Amino acid sequence: MFSKPVMNVTPLTFVVQRANAAERECATAGQSVTGHVSSNRTADVWTFKPDHPLAGGEYCIAITGDVYDLTGQTLRRPFTTRLKVAGPPR
Repeated sequence: MFSKPVMNVTPLTFVVQRANAAERECATAGQSVTGHVSSNRTADVWTFKPDHPLAGGEYCIAITGDVYDLTGQTLRRPFTTRLKVAGPPR
């Protein structure tokens, strides 16, 4: 979620990768997850939908500095976070 509408959100600027188990940060994440991004009508909420269900484990999410608002202002710095996906129910 962004504080205002943004543009240039694509699978190249909204990146989902398998996390490197040996690191706590996402400096050298693993293989990229293929998928598509879409937004709400006001372009301040963007959603990533993977082409295939995510396997359980940890993933790194990155929004690059190439995302910009309607006035052309880019993000001050790239955003990264790590999240855990539960495996399928048993």
